[in-house]
Amino acid sequence: MQNAIKYKKNWDAPVIQIHFSISEDYYILKVSDNGIGIDLSKYSDRVFRLYTRFHHNAEGKGIGLYLVKMQTQLMGGTIEIESEVNIGTTFTIKIPLIH
Repeated sequence: MQNAIKYKKNWDAPVIQIHFSISEDYYILKVSDNGIGIDLSKYSDRVFRLYTRFHHNAEGKGIGLYLVKMQTQLMGGTIEIESEVNIGTTFTIKIPLIH
């Protein structure tokens, strides 16, 4: 959520949506924003790499998304990204239910 605020569009108020659900096998967390987005046609293979940044208009070290991915994977989960430049970004995290 911090990135959603940090990388908001200067001409638009930030909108952040958080959705949590439980499926038969997963906890599912979706976080969406209307920010500046990431050009996935250029950067999709680098989104979750350590020390990777795509925008330099705000402070950052390129660590946050990497840490989220590592923690998600440690719990047996996955993280996906959907993003369009100047439209926004959605991250979907799925963590397996413990039966």
